Amino acid sequence: FSYMHQQGHETVQSGPEYQRAKRIIDRLVRAAGYSSNPFPVFIVDAGEEVNAAAVKNATILVYSELLRRVPDDEELATVLSHEMAHIIARHG
Repeated sequence: FSYMHQQGHETVQSGPEYQRAKRIIDRLVRAAGYSSNPFPVFIVDAGEEVNAAAVKNATILVYSELLRRVPDDEELATVLSHEMAHIIARHG
């Protein structure tokens, strides 16, 4: 996460945006057959940038602006499941 911090972007694991993303990831984890959640989730405040990413150590980054622009949880689950698939398939 040093790159994010070097760019001046804060990463957090608290607040309503985090709770929403975590809740969706937890549901996807169960649907994928995992007994516990191996995917840490961090929210990135990067201004107007809309993105999500899978990064090393099976971590999922969700940009705040993505959460604001995608108010429907099912649509957001599509994006987050895509990031989970990168990790599961070991796409580097």
